[in-house]
Amino acid sequence: MIKSWFYGLGLATKMFISFSFAMFCGTLLGAISLYQAWRMGDLLTEISSKYNVNPDVLSESMKLFETFRYVTIGIMIFSMIFCSWLMHFTVKTVACKSLWYALQALEKIADGDLRQNISVKSNEEIGKLFSAMKRIIDKLREFAGDVNQMTRTLAESSQVMLTTIEELNASAHDQTTQTEQVASAVIEMSQTLGD
Repeated sequence: MIKSWFYGLGLATKMFISFSFAMFCGTLLGAISLYQAWRMGDLLTEISSKYNVNPDVLSESMKLFETFRYVTIGIMIFSMIFCSWLMHFTVKTVACKSLWYALQALEKIADGDLRQNISVKSNEEIGKLFSAMKRIIDKLREFAGDVNQMTRTLAESSQVMLTTIEELNASAHDQTTQTEQVASAVIEMSQTLGD
């Protein structure tokens, strides 16, 4: 459910959420570390003044405090690294991978392969890009179908015209033959009458 919700958001919103989460985690851990340092310093000062604690015991407590502080700083650094990885994962998975698929489909379409089927999984910027590509492919398929239909119609019309021209040619040939026969007959009649 969270995945489908996250895919439905815009790219800028996804980046903002990832960045805000990283900053929140870092700030929270930093605030916890500062609070612990403040409380531990106050606690050690209060204990040493109130109970006249031996400085050796106090130095051991300070060592424990230092260790705790380093652990907190380590957790904070780990949290920052994890949040940075999360942001990188978001950008790589959502933006780069999706754009790579779009580029592959466009290259195949540019090579003339209109059989590409693009599935739209989100309604954010990249999802809108995929939707537009899908509409372009559908229009190109429709246009290619219309061109094929016109080509078939033109081929059929050309065949009909070729048949008609052949018939006209045969008819003209017949008329030429008949005209030559009439001309020969007229010449023979004129020679016969002239004799």
